[in-house]
Amino acid sequence: MDDGWFDKQMATHSFGRIPFNSIEFDTITRAKYEWLEQLNPRSFNFRWKIRNQIMIERVRNTVNSSQGKKILSIIGADHNYIFIDEITGQDIELKYPLR
Repeated sequence: MDDGWFDKQMATHSFGRIPFNSIEFDTITRAKYEWLEQLNPRSFNFRWKIRNQIMIERVRNTVNSSQGKKILSIIGADHNYIFIDEITGQDIELKYPLR
């Protein structure tokens, strides 16, 4: 089944100007990780949720220590939807998808 999710993700490669940088990719990816969480919630928490929380906290710390500066944060495409959820609504201007 994991291969099927991968195929669905790959099918969205051309939806944005930059491959895998689109709302369509994020929608499929979110569904994939919701499925993984159902399979094994404990593993999902350790391997995915906590990892993302650490990554997001590092971005917040960098933003807080670099007031008024532009910051480029590069993450793997599977993390996009979580960063959008966590960063949107904060005092951070998020430019996504890239153009």
